[in-house]
Amino acid sequence: MNQETMLTQLGENMRFYADMRFKQISVLTAVLTVAAAGAIQFPNAMLAGQASVRTALASFALLLTAVVWIMEVRSTLFWAAHRDVASALWPTPTNAPFPWLTATNALLILYASLYGFWLYCALLWKLVTPMVVLFGVLAVLLVVFSVRAYLPLSRRGSTPPKSGAPSHAEDTPAMEQAAEHEKRSQEVADTLRRFLVAIHTGGIGALLAVAASLVDRRVHPRWAFWPVSIFVAGLVVIGVSLILAKHREIKRRDAAQRGESQPDFTGLAWRSQTWDTLSLVLFVTAAILGLVMLSLVNLGS
Repeated sequence: MNQETMLTQLGENMRFYADMRFKQISVLTAVLTVAAAGAIQFPNAMLAGQASVRTALASFALLLTAVVWIMEVRSTLFWAAHRDVASALWPTPTNAPFPWLTATNALLILYASLYGFWLYCALLWKLVTPMVVLFGVLAVLLVVFSVRAYLPLSRRGSTPPKSGAPSHAEDTPAMEQAAEHEKRSQEVADTLRRFLVAIHTGGIGALLAVAASLVDRRVHPRWAFWPVSIFVAGLVVIGVSLILAKHREIKRRDAAQRGESQPDFTGLAWRSQTWDTLSLVLFVTAAILGLVMLSLVNLGS
């Protein structure tokens, strides 16, 4: 394997581990949202003996968070190992403010917060003491594992390019560079769409669960109609974005087969970013509207 091929493969591997991070967050967000909705909808339901639905969901959420937490740390370590081998592919800013405020540290705080929240819920919902102790010990192990894994990375800092290693930007022709950036943008767009689908689906599930739990209090679920409708509209917008992306690729393929110039898709309506941004705006609108409508519900009715 020559140097150019090796650097290209290393770059692909690094993108795989970076993309894996967003996939993990999307899956975890969706599943934890469903778990929270189930805990809200079935506050007093029992499974068997002393085990309630809420404690079972809290235990499942803790286990899933722990698994994804470990996957996050491991994938970060593999990404860092690739970066050290091909540091020229990943230049590091030297004057960035707050160098400790990295995506890795932010995600570590997020996972620790999620784990702590569900552990608190498990205590609040009276999970049996041996299980609470077990999850507490697991929390300590996860923190120690993360600190020991990330501390060498923080001490090492950015690794300068190795002497004699060719720069990918210098050796790759301009056209290949453009194709590489296009491929990378498509990968990021696919990850963003998966994230948007997850949060819209989670929003629908959470609202329907809350509406169902309020039916016992004689609250009609009509208050959730418009927020749920906007969440559904956000999913439809993502579908339109995917259809347009497929249409663009088919047109480009057909033009390449006929030896014609590539079709022009520079209009605002043709850009996936337009539809993805619209979907994100719809999510924020639906979330705010849902909270407002819920605050207006008369629970004493």
